[in-house]
Amino acid sequence: MEYKRNHYVPQFVLKNFCDDNDDKIKMIDLINFTVEQKKIKKAFSKNNFYDLKPKMSDDPKKLEKLFGEKIESKMGPIIKKINGSTKSFELTREELETVKKYILIQCYRNPINQSFYNGPHKGEKFSTYSIKEGESITDFWKREMLYIIENDWETIIEQTELCGVKMIANQIYSNYLSFFTTEEEFIISDINCFTERVNMDIPKDKRQEYYEMSNEIRKKYKMYDGKQSDQKNDFLTEEYIDNYIFVVVSPKLAIVCVDPVWKYKYLCPEINVNWMVKNISSPTLLNNPKNFSLPITNYINKEKMKVDSDIEKYKDKKDTYLYNKLLLSDEETINIMILCLNEARLYISYKSSEYIKKYIIAYNQLNNGIIANVRNNFNGYISLIDHLDK
Repeated sequence: MEYKRNHYVPQFVLKNFCDDNDDKIKMIDLINFTVEQKKIKKAFSKNNFYDLKPKMSDDPKKLEKLFGEKIESKMGPIIKKINGSTKSFELTREELETVKKYILIQCYRNPINQSFYNGPHKGEKFSTYSIKEGESITDFWKREMLYIIENDWETIIEQTELCGVKMIANQIYSNYLSFFTTEEEFIISDINCFTERVNMDIPKDKRQEYYEMSNEIRKKYKMYDGKQSDQKNDFLTEEYIDNYIFVVVSPKLAIVCVDPVWKYKYLCPEINVNWMVKNISSPTLLNNPKNFSLPITNYINKEKMKVDSDIEKYKDKKDTYLYNKLLLSDEETINIMILCLNEARLYISYKSSEYIKKYIIAYNQLNNGIIANVRNNFNGYISLIDHLDK
């Protein structure tokens, strides 16, 4: 049946992990403790995962079709262009917004995110502020994704009543992008995108200021119930920051969506006296200045742009951004892939066994402080990988 197999990691990405002229990828199954080759048509997919009920659409396959038509068909050529470049490449504003839309939808569409809607930890399900009466949580999850795909960025950020979508979309849209390659190889998991979350050391005399800032966020996204929040366990007052979202698109290319606070840290020394900017840290990536790079911009309407606010006013989809590819060191690659291994819940795919084995050994040692909470146990998997290679 057409559109039966619904991929939460797109096939155009999985093809990059296949050997030449092959349609299979190597997969580690964390549930069944196996390592095997699987055709990409069946990998990272679930049957009818995105099917819609009649009350949502006359076409039950609408969401699955839109993933292909609106996101993947546009994103595939962009990735091919970047992979084919050497040191730098150019993106139009339209392409840049496509990349960010892809990151946003990848944060939503995987089974682990879907499971949070069904059984979240306290404070993780802020999107319930927009759920309709009588609407199932799963239908609500699919409605959010439909809204993201069917609307442009301006509508998503400014007009939607889906406060969860609005909040995450604002974060991703305001983040800046970096594109990293490696002499090692990246691996990919069922999550497809993972974050580096670090605690912030908030001085005692700044905590009330931080909670007040969090309450302003609650008001902005219509999550304010009239009660002043000063509890440390309020999910909006958690004392952490997600430094970046790391999205692997091939063994040699990853897109990194970075919190703009790092832009302030490197470009605005006068702001570094601010307690938040001064105390942020990135143990895997961003502490190294060589990993900070912004694109060279060329605005079509630049003669009309007199102040910063004019950029948004006179933006054009043909504006261009010249990006440099940034090369990760072997150590940085290993540390980031440790994060990937830790975030995986169901499957991991790799291209070359020498690299995945190196990452597993590093993960099993985990004496480097990269991860505070070790989630997975990879003991025994190297033997399974070696057996597959025979």
